[in-house]
Amino acid sequence: MIDKTRKHVGCVLVLLILFLFPSFVTFGWAEKKLPSPQGLINDFAGIIPPDYEQKLNVLALEVLNKTGATLTVVTFKNIGGANIDEFTNQLYEAWGVGKKGEDRGVMFLVALKERKLRIEVGYGLEGIIPDGLAGQIRDQAMVPYLKKGEYGLGLLNGLYATASIIAKDKGITLTGLPPAPKRVPSRRRGFSFGIFPFLFLLFIFWILARSRHMGIGTLFLLLMLGGGRGGFGGHSGFGGFGGGFGGFGGGMSGGGGASGSF
Repeated sequence: MIDKTRKHVGCVLVLLILFLFPSFVTFGWAEKKLPSPQGLINDFAGIIPPDYEQKLNVLALEVLNKTGATLTVVTFKNIGGANIDEFTNQLYEAWGVGKKGEDRGVMFLVALKERKLRIEVGYGLEGIIPDGLAGQIRDQAMVPYLKKGEYGLGLLNGLYATASIIAKDKGITLTGLPPAPKRVPSRRRGFSFGIFPFLFLLFIFWILARSRHMGIGTLFLLLMLGGGRGGFGGHSGFGGFGGGFGGFGGGMSGGGGASGSF
């Protein structure tokens, strides 16, 4: 009888350890190595080319200044095998992405060794960026490029799509949005956009402005982002954060968003 009891207790302990182990990995790793934010764009893995980092900074800073929403990008060489959802949620709340009480923030996190991506959406933006829409941004705008090692382009596409949704919700225009991506003529389609990229850009924004359904307008935007290598055009110079940076004031997330592999 005693032996059977010991076996049952042993089985329960093993199951408990297996259930809690991912959490131990996450909190153990983060407790030792969790960094502080260096700005809105935090390329700890060193995988974002300088020109794309500048574009990401320009767009994220304009979104913050005009809408009060914080878009932050974080890359790690590895996260120690931690669960990507738990790790990103913990980092999000440790940094306090977004203003306290408003919780208007989105964190894009890439773990290079694990080949994992997480889009973490704060409480205040879950209404306009539900999990399904975050999954569309992940699958259509980001993963195809991350798979090819085009990390700067993939992250910029994700930031571009998210910024457009937030701007539309606020009814404002973002001048830092990249111009329409250059497209390589396709044999299957048999045409290109010719010499009218500016007019085509205006057409895109007109469609998005007139769309009554966020999903349709966003999907159209994401389809336009499939331009391949070369990405978006140039921007004016980025002047930095002026000795500091904002956007981190105690915001919280309830785990909304989307994760995936690339």
